Amino acid sequence: MSYYHIVWVNRMKVFLERLQNFQKYNFLAIQKTLPKNSGQIIYFTRVAQLTANTTALTDGTSPTGINSTSSNVIATAKPYGAFEQIASLYEMTTIDNGLKEHVEAMAQNAGESMDLVLGKEMCTSGNHTVLCANSVQVSAITTTDTMSVSGIRLAVATLKKNLAPKWENGNYRGVLNVDAIYQLQGDTAAGNWINIGLYNSEKNAEMLKKGVVGTLYGVDVVETNQAFCASQSATEEAPGTLSASSRLSFFAGKGAVAEVKISGLGDARIIHKKSTDADTSNPLDMYSTLGWKVDAYAAKVLNANWLIGYKHYGVGTANSGT
Repeated sequence: MSYYHIVWVNRMKVFLERLQNFQKYNFLAIQKTLPKNSGQIIYFTRVAQLTANTTALTDGTSPTGINSTSSNVIATAKPYGAFEQIASLYEMTTIDNGLKEHVEAMAQNAGESMDLVLGKEMCTSGNHTVLCANSVQVSAITTTDTMSVSGIRLAVATLKKNLAPKWENGNYRGVLNVDAIYQLQGDTAAGNWINIGLYNSEKNAEMLKKGVVGTLYGVDVVETNQAFCASQSATEEAPGTLSASSRLSFFAGKGAVAEVKISGLGDARIIHKKSTDADTSNPLDMYSTLGWKVDAYAAKVLNANWLIGYKHYGVGTANSGT
């Protein structure tokens, strides 16, 4: 194995580690793999909840059968990526040996980009159950309409009423933006907040790796700085527009959201290319290229009843969910 190859194997490790640090919304998603060479369309079958039967059976008599219903949810896997040109003189003279800092910057760009793809899917109008702080309209949100302990309790109660499955540890999951965490930690009723770092166990170590900052009322909470503006609904004053002072945080049961990747292609990868003898587009080897690519990816809300979009007050820059 050449020195160049060893260096880039190590850079790939750095890339993947940093990439994962900037992916937060996938904490809410289950992971699905599409077999290679089976097309780019993925079908999910969603079976409707059966109605409970409270009528006793009659001995010796066969009961009438019940009919289950199902619907298909469709996702389309697509490639994503970006690259930059690295001037040959810069590459030979920079103190950034092996382009380590460039690799880290690309990893952050990849992580944030894929996080936004998933976040935008969850923001799509009608694709989640909507709750609003203090039950106000989005257009009327003010500084007093904040994320609170009572808001989390309402989200949990709603998920339970919607029969949303819990995750393996018996909790629901939430991804809250910076404003929401700030507001929640200042809530005087937040006495039941459990700092995940206080407990030294293998299970909590895994939760820390995923970015969990705490647990409150049966919700494992991850913080993100990729905030989204909340859209106003069709029943509000300006349908389809974004409210500048409103933000979205999300709560989910297991199976509400899915990420799909193609089998064998793995996660995002870093690609460094130098000109070859046959490359006429770069005849004097004046530059190389460095980029990241995800060969095929899709994000899809599978059950809107199991995904809560909680709208609350926020400030600063935010992404559009459209």
